[in-house]
Amino acid sequence: MMLTIIKIGELAKQTGISIRTLHYYDEIGLLSPSHRTESGHRLYIERDIIRLQQIMSLRQLGFSLQEIRECLENSAFSLQQVIDLHRTRLREQIVLLNTLLNRLDAIAKEFQMTQSFTVEHLMQAMETITMTEQCFTPKQQEVLEARFREGETEWQELLTRVRAEMNKDTDLTSVPVQSLARCWRSYLQTFIGGDREIYKLLVRMYQREGVEAASWGTLDPAT
Repeated sequence: MMLTIIKIGELAKQTGISIRTLHYYDEIGLLSPSHRTESGHRLYIERDIIRLQQIMSLRQLGFSLQEIRECLENSAFSLQQVIDLHRTRLREQIVLLNTLLNRLDAIAKEFQMTQSFTVEHLMQAMETITMTEQCFTPKQQEVLEARFREGETEWQELLTRVRAEMNKDTDLTSVPVQSLARCWRSYLQTFIGGDREIYKLLVRMYQREGVEAASWGTLDPAT
């Protein structure tokens, strides 16, 4: 079977990824071409293109470049898994966007016929807009809420211990507080279940909506 070899310019043209980005991926070791010409020009083969597809999908799903590197270095992480993950997320987004489009179409039609809006229809549209802007899909939300319920007692006990040290104004570098920090991290790892995507989404929610939203109302900024 003839080996497919693609020059960097052609790869950039066919994928829409800039040559500068491909150079950068090579520089950081995320995607290094399998071959080079004697003059140093990059040449990509099939396995490089497969890796690039994985990178693009994971980037769109919100993974950082470091997280993508860790995924791709895991021998159990296959192209099929990346594609399936991407397809699932896109289907969920399509369902939400179609629902929003249908509700907006209904409002537009209603306005054309009556020159007015039904408040209920506006509320439904706003609800759908909120859902499209939420960090988590409904399925992810359901999973996280179930995990939170399972570990709620442990979480509340940890918060009680943390606030006790806060009341005593214990130094953050002290042994008791550092021990609590390790417990906190352990709880978080259990909560996300090793799911890097959920962790990224939690961070995004924290940055965008604040600590109370990201902790289901159990934390305040001081804690």
